[in-house]
Amino acid sequence: MIVECTGCKEQYDDNTTKTCPVCGSIEKTIYIRVEHTIGVKMKVPGLNIKGKKIKLGNRKRYSFEHEWNSEKRQANGSIVKYERKIDRVGNRYYEHVEDCKTGEVRHHCDEPLSDHTGHGSDKKNKK
Repeated sequence: MIVECTGCKEQYDDNTTKTCPVCGSIEKTIYIRVEHTIGVKMKVPGLNIKGKKIKLGNRKRYSFEHEWNSEKRQANGSIVKYERKIDRVGNRYYEHVEDCKTGEVRHHCDEPLSDHTGHGSDKKNKK
């Protein structure tokens, strides 16, 4: 856990201190890092967690995104559940898609984010 003074941005480890040791402000922001694997059953629309925005190149992006969801596939009408993690700070991309009824893994990808190119908005035009 990291405690940051909202006024002067000084970071300190002690949350029991009522005021900032540098400027005396009582306003603080507490950052907590949680890492835990859980099993989640859910219905649409799912869950989407986004981290703090950071500047990457000339754009601001979320430091991480973690999404769990279920959706109906167009091809055969089956429902799949998926989990997607994009960790821009840790340079990691993870995606796991499986059929809800059979448990069959339809797609699995776990690679450095820098290697995950040619997908989504990075696709090349077919013209």
